[in-house]
Amino acid sequence: MILKKYSSLIILLTIALYGISQNSNLQIRDIIKQIDYDFDSISALTYNSITSDLTANNKKDVFTITENEFLEKYPEIFKILDSCYYFKTIDGQNYKICKPDSTLFDQEESVNKEHLFYYFRGQYCNYALIEMAGYEFWGYLTIDLSDGNVYYTMRKPISYNCDVIVSYANYYGEEEISIIDTKSKKQLVIGIEGWYTIDFKMNENDFYFKLKEGDEFKYIKIKIK
Repeated sequence: MILKKYSSLIILLTIALYGISQNSNLQIRDIIKQIDYDFDSISALTYNSITSDLTANNKKDVFTITENEFLEKYPEIFKILDSCYYFKTIDGQNYKICKPDSTLFDQEESVNKEHLFYYFRGQYCNYALIEMAGYEFWGYLTIDLSDGNVYYTMRKPISYNCDVIVSYANYYGEEEISIIDTKSKKQLVIGIEGWYTIDFKMNENDFYFKLKEGDEFKYIKIKIK
């Protein structure tokens, strides 16, 4: 009887330690933490069984709207000064983005490094989407057309329900996963060293990612509280 109890304890301890080692193999850091969350490694079997029913989710499309159309319809949000826009994101970052101009590329390299150029990509849900590019920098601004709030993502944002925006991108070996709750105006951005995302699914407040490094795969679940 005692032996059976010890055996059960050993099995439970092994499972617990396996779960800890699964997470400890991932170097994770909070880049922006405005939202509380749980982070768990899950098995391939669990990932596939859960996400197989989520493939019907439809991403919100980006449809074409020109810069001039945004300026005419939302003059209180889009204010251009000397060919540049000035935006501040919800995490306090300021962005000066300027109209692509070939004359700027003729200037000294040190000057070019300071410039971010913008490209209006259209609208999804009730958000304007602007792509930015500069020296060793790129990303997207999602601008809420109802209140002017601005959200930054490194890669083109994904949304299934217009309330939550997700993005993932790799920057010099670190995978950056961003989850934005546009209702609470809060954002979570975490970095995972050495891995990159090859698949993503979501179900309400649960977010599932399939990661790859070389020939190895890992599966994670991020639960927003």
